[in-house]
Amino acid sequence: MVGHILLAWIYSHLLEYCLHRFVLHDPKRGRGIFFKHHFSEHHRSARQLNMKDPKYLDRGLGLFFHYEVSTLSLLALLHIPVLFFSPVAYLTLVVASVCYFAVHVLQHRCPSVMCKITPWHYWHHMGKDQHLNYGVRLPVFDILFGTYKPVTER
Repeated sequence: MVGHILLAWIYSHLLEYCLHRFVLHDPKRGRGIFFKHHFSEHHRSARQLNMKDPKYLDRGLGLFFHYEVSTLSLLALLHIPVLFFSPVAYLTLVVASVCYFAVHVLQHRCPSVMCKITPWHYWHHMGKDQHLNYGVRLPVFDILFGTYKPVTER
């Protein structure tokens, strides 16, 4: 059981990294709404407003209708087969997606605090090269795949 939890948690970070790097930051793979929204709206807002993104500032029900919640819900549905093999692994994936969203919202609501806790995401948005530091919650796969670059190295 612990192995299933650990494997699902690691997989959630790998999925976060791969989707961010290969879909949201690749115009060929992320054609249409994903690439366009991520770069022309999210990154532009973050750079113009020093990490704040107005879409993450909504404190009402609007946040629950955020495009990212829809995407995370779709991913939860796509992973339902995991539920039949390991309910605890599926629950871990759902909890991981909630954690991802909570951390990402905080990073864009409270950047002065979060840039100290998760500096790699701050560097991702505010550094010269926005095609680095794809991990939102942790930089583990950035380190493994060579895309982790602290701001001092830019």
